[in-house]
Amino acid sequence: MTVNAGASRSCGIEAGLTWATLDNRLTLSANYGFTHAVFTDYYAGQQSIEGADGQATTIEVDYSGNRVPFAPAHTLAAAADFTQPLQAPHQQPDSGLNLTGCGDVYWDEQNSMRQPFYALLGAHVGGRLTPWLELDLWARNITHTRYDLFRFDSMGRRFAQRGTPAQAGFDIKFRF
Repeated sequence: MTVNAGASRSCGIEAGLTWATLDNRLTLSANYGFTHAVFTDYYAGQQSIEGADGQATTIEVDYSGNRVPFAPAHTLAAAADFTQPLQAPHQQPDSGLNLTGCGDVYWDEQNSMRQPFYALLGAHVGGRLTPWLELDLWARNITHTRYDLFRFDSMGRRFAQRGTPAQAGFDIKFRF
């Protein structure tokens, strides 16, 4: 069931820095975002709950002040990339590390389910081999961090989509 949540307020800030040095062979970058998203007026009405004694009790439900679901409080990305031109024309090996992060993310209006902040580490090595061929070997989520991309309750059951586990691969690019 979808309901109108009333009113919310969302404010935040994003900042990014990039720095290149060593004749642009080393590039460092970092980006950070902060979001504060809360319900300012969300009266959900009355709900009946059953106590341990089997007696129903009516309670007032007000989510005002709770975090808005699916809005991460923090996002983070950082990378370090190094490229070394060789004397052979068009050959440029490169390598790098990257880190991405996200969290806390609440999955419901009650703020009873949340994904804590998590970070994923990645790396790559490769480069241009000829004027028309590039190869890149990469790894993502090297530390095999467990996290949820999405979570919700429905019909008395909890459903979640897990994040991608550690993986590795390669990309081949041909230029024509």
